[in-house]
Amino acid sequence: MLCRLPENVLNQITTYLGLRELVALGGVNMRLKQLIYSDEGKVWQRNDLLFPAEDNSITDTFIQNLVGDIPRSYAVHEIRLVGLPLSWAGCFRVFDHFAHSVDHIHVSATNATLADLVYHLSVFAGNLAMLQYENKIPITFREYTVCHEEHKLALSESNYLGTHSLAGLNRLLERITLDDPPFERLSKIDVSSTDASFNHENIRQIYLLTGFLAGRRPQNGKRAHQPDSEDESPYSSKHRRTTEPLSHAAPVITAAHTSSFQQQQQQHASPGCT
Repeated sequence: MLCRLPENVLNQITTYLGLRELVALGGVNMRLKQLIYSDEGKVWQRNDLLFPAEDNSITDTFIQNLVGDIPRSYAVHEIRLVGLPLSWAGCFRVFDHFAHSVDHIHVSATNATLADLVYHLSVFAGNLAMLQYENKIPITFREYTVCHEEHKLALSESNYLGTHSLAGLNRLLERITLDDPPFERLSKIDVSSTDASFNHENIRQIYLLTGFLAGRRPQNGKRAHQPDSEDESPYSSKHRRTTEPLSHAAPVITAAHTSSFQQQQQQHASPGCT
């Protein structure tokens, strides 16, 4: 009987359904599937849908099994990962599915999860930078998640793109711009800790790294700092954008515990992972 209802009535019903219920409804028949997963994707624009804050059912397994069914349309503009029991891998799978359309991301997690995000965003960004320098196809968030040990090894064997450490690599990334950033439209990211205390530097690094992954160029075509000797790497020359003007609006970065930081991006991938 539900299937016989007019489309406008069905659209109203979907506004009262949660994420799991919507997916179940879309599996009833082709008409409902087209309604839920239409290119317009209006149902997915609800801010409370992706994802409900502090919902303990939204685990890494839930994300891995369900997010892939959500349509890859350009309708989803905001993603909220607030107080969810997700590891860095769960966050990466969410990023992978919505990176093409999302313009605002809100992450609120434990200090341990934020530290893991800093580490894996650094290794992922370093791989993108390396692949870009070598004119190879970049990896995706999902590919990195599946084979992160392999990509970690590839970056280590490059001596962190000649900078000797992750800290040196992150400074190098401030002088590189990705030609094909994974975050195509990201303009704002909010980061905060759910713990009583927080690590200011971890939050700052997430700002910088997501900016790099959004294609951010140095503001006014200038570097954020003068290079240290360990930053002088062959990877910094071919794709450096230190004299070019900004090609698009810079991401606006805000957070509960910090002030705004500037960002930029670059791309790289490791062979042997699909």
